Amino acid sequence: MGNPPTTTIPRHLDTLPDLPLQKQLIEHWATYLVDAVLPIPSENNPFRWLITPIALEGARASAESFNAATAVFHLICASSASHLWRRLGQENFLRLSLRHHHLGIRHIRYSLSSTNEAQYISVLAALSMCLLHETLTVGTTFWRAHIRGACGWLRSIKSSVLSKTKTLSTAYQIFYGLVTMFQLQLTGEDAAENDASTIPFHDPKQFYCIDTLYGLSRSTFDALRKMIQLRQQAPSNSNDLDLLEIEMLLSAPTRSESRCSADVEEMMYHQSYMFYYASLIYLKRSIRGAPSMDVQNLVRCTFTHLESMIACTTRAFSPAVWPLAIAAFETVETDLQGRVIKLLDHLGSLTEFDIWPALVMWSNNIWNARQTNPDNPDSQDLPWEQLLQRPENHPGILLV
Repeated sequence: MGNPPTTTIPRHLDTLPDLPLQKQLIEHWATYLVDAVLPIPSENNPFRWLITPIALEGARASAESFNAATAVFHLICASSASHLWRRLGQENFLRLSLRHHHLGIRHIRYSLSSTNEAQYISVLAALSMCLLHETLTVGTTFWRAHIRGACGWLRSIKSSVLSKTKTLSTAYQIFYGLVTMFQLQLTGEDAAENDASTIPFHDPKQFYCIDTLYGLSRSTFDALRKMIQLRQQAPSNSNDLDLLEIEMLLSAPTRSESRCSADVEEMMYHQSYMFYYASLIYLKRSIRGAPSMDVQNLVRCTFTHLESMIACTTRAFSPAVWPLAIAAFETVETDLQGRVIKLLDHLGSLTEFDIWPALVMWSNNIWNARQTNPDNPDSQDLPWEQLLQRPENHPGILLV
């Protein structure tokens, strides 16, 4: 008698419809999007060495299983399909994006109930890909609920675990950087949202990599976290704010001593200065209530570094949105507004990400709203947070 036939359990990869189209999604991710989604597309890109292998693990998992690695696979496919739809205008990519996003969210929901420490890296990678996808696609507010759920899960994790290995620490910092940008969008009145998305930063010490991930120096990152706390508290003493501003002014970024290539180090330098100037704009305008005219030189410096960043590479990349949004929203001078629009339009053409034309639209809306009552000098200084709360302006985006 012969041996009984073996039963092969199908993998998630085996159940995909239209494999040639699916292959196109993965190829687009591997050859373009994996670099384009980051401000610093370095040789040490964690979306390539950390997140992409997790997606492979998830694609190979049993089709009967639900896990975070498979969520990463589906969310990579969703992001790639969405970008190809934006680029090519073919409806089949839109349908694929919606299908993969739905499956990715299902796998994440199941994974958040897991207490298996071995799954933490995959869960953090899945949560980061979820937020990244929703940043790129623009137009929904689902990310608010997703951030609340993600932060609730992270608060249940022992802090000592998060720096146990370089890989786990990197996955944690990818996610924490995204959440930091979200918290900076909230106003002091968003009490429930602030509480739900507040998570302490567990210092990774020698594993700190937010600077190479996002071009955000440690000194500026610490200042942003301090300002998030200030927005959530009672009005601060003027002397305390003066001291904070002096420290921030003196904490100018320095050139990296990393082993990255020359163009990557140059990009990190310019991106870190964009965060540096934007954080000062945020302190002066959003926390101290200074007049818009007081920050115009900081706005100009921010976009000068963007111009230099664009000029120093031919790689696909997308600068961090938050510092450019903060600087763009506070632009007052007409000639500078024209320069800002030209640069943002260029980023839209370069990346074909929806976020850049959306940022142009919101900037114009804010500028126009401040001009509706030119006889009232206070209208020139209306906070961008207040203007974006209006139904016609409210952005369904995550500014990262």
